[in-house]
Amino acid sequence: MTPACSLPEKLGIWRLGKPIHFGNESVVAAAQPVDAQHSPRWDYAVKFATGDCGREAIDRAISAASEVNHPNVVPVLDGDPAGTNPFVVMPLLAGRSMQWHLQHDAEKPLPVVLWFVRQLCQALHACHSASWTHGDVKPDNILVADN
Repeated sequence: MTPACSLPEKLGIWRLGKPIHFGNESVVAAAQPVDAQHSPRWDYAVKFATGDCGREAIDRAISAASEVNHPNVVPVLDGDPAGTNPFVVMPLLAGRSMQWHLQHDAEKPLPVVLWFVRQLCQALHACHSASWTHGDVKPDNILVADN
């Protein structure tokens, strides 16, 4: 699926809003519960598969979420790995990718950089302790939350 393709209107109980990210095998879109039709809030992100590798990633994310619980790992709230459009639902977090920070932000002081790296290492340790690996750690896949 490319940005020119249309998104599904809903997946499960989730209405999809504007696209947030287009990947090779998945798309992430803002979302809200279907019954929140007139709400201005889009507090969730739905990642859905657009290819076979994306389908496998959705299935792994749902399985890993049942075993990994850490403040630096985005929680999975809902999902369907088996449907026509496999998807996973997460809270929509305010922030920017590490890639954005590397390209646009001024150099950060060493203590701030070390704080970011420490949190990333803690998140990966939580995954590895539960026998899971991320498999695609890169600046585009690391979110630096606004808080």
